[in-house]
Amino acid sequence: MTLAALGLVVASAFAHVTWNYLAKGSRDVFTFTWLLSIVSSLVYLPFAALSLWRNPPPPIIFTLVGVSVILNLAYFRLLSASYARADLSVVYPVARGTGLILIPIGAALFLREPVSLPGALSILIIAIGLFTIHTRGTGRSALRGVLASWAEPGSRLAFLTGVVIAA
Repeated sequence: MTLAALGLVVASAFAHVTWNYLAKGSRDVFTFTWLLSIVSSLVYLPFAALSLWRNPPPPIIFTLVGVSVILNLAYFRLLSASYARADLSVVYPVARGTGLILIPIGAALFLREPVSLPGALSILIIAIGLFTIHTRGTGRSALRGVLASWAEPGSRLAFLTGVVIAA
């Protein structure tokens, strides 16, 4: 990986975490994410228009864009609802981690993509991390804490957000 590529990945991760942090801290998360989407759409609109003009896509692309819009609306709605009910330290890793777990599993089930041993270990480590986030105490109380935490609406909504991310 080149230094420029690494810099772009780090900058992208920083921007992503920053907007989630700002969204959680806003008075109305859904409005914040809606306005952020509008601003980003306006920024990218000239580039998209130029790309469409130079390389017109097949008509099926517009159907896929419509599906993507619906999934993004569901994502922002679920993310907003989960941030309103749980801490950033729970919502963000659960939503992101669930997506990371479900994408390779979905690829294996629906696209017949093989999951390598390192990939399977990565899925297991992420799952252990999601379990650990929800522990409260040690021993049996930790297990009860996990069950209680997953019963809370914020965690369930964050999980559903991760399902939409994977979709």
